Amino acid sequence: KNGAPLVPVISFGETDLFNQVSNPQGSVVRHIQEWVRKLIGIAPALPLGRGFFQYSFGLVPQRKPVTTVVGRPLNVEKIEKPTQDDIDDVHKQFIKCLVDLFEEQKHNYIRNHETTSLEIE
Repeated sequence: KNGAPLVPVISFGETDLFNQVSNPQGSVVRHIQEWVRKLIGIAPALPLGRGFFQYSFGLVPQRKPVTTVVGRPLNVEKIEKPTQDDIDDVHKQFIKCLVDLFEEQKHNYIRNHETTSLEIE
């Protein structure tokens, strides 16, 4: 509505801050996660970080770098009463900006960048 620019931002390294409790197919943990997912629509993650005074177990994030990359702003036309098509068009443009930013920067921050891609559903 206001025509404010949208700025794509991606943080690399966030997935390294926590490990997850092992949950292979058929395990009790996976069974509970699937039950909760069916109940509320999202499966709970069980993160493992480090402790305050030790580094082997806890809920504090691991000490790993997180780098935030800011892309070029996407200028948006001011439309007083945007239609759903207008919103979908800007959304599509913004998703493209995010994917382009990821592809442009991933080689700087991801080990296996050749086989890594950004998927937005």
